[in-house]
Amino acid sequence: ISVTTVIKYTAIEREEYESRAKERRLKAYTMRSNGFSLDEIASELGCSYNAAAALIKRYKHIDIKKVSME
Repeated sequence: ISVTTVIKYTAIEREEYESRAKERRLKAYTMRSNGFSLDEIASELGCSYNAAAALIKRYKHIDIKKVSME
């Protein structure tokens, strides 16, 4: 098997990647808004405490700004 074949069958399209990332950020933000701790969010999303905090921060800086600009 060549490297190109592996990439072709395992890589996802950029739009799908961005869509999944946006859903993860929204889920983390929603859970935090509903009173969940960062440890609980990290456990639910399968990431570290710091990654959960970063998802929430990115949601505030990326997704909320996009809505207010539209």
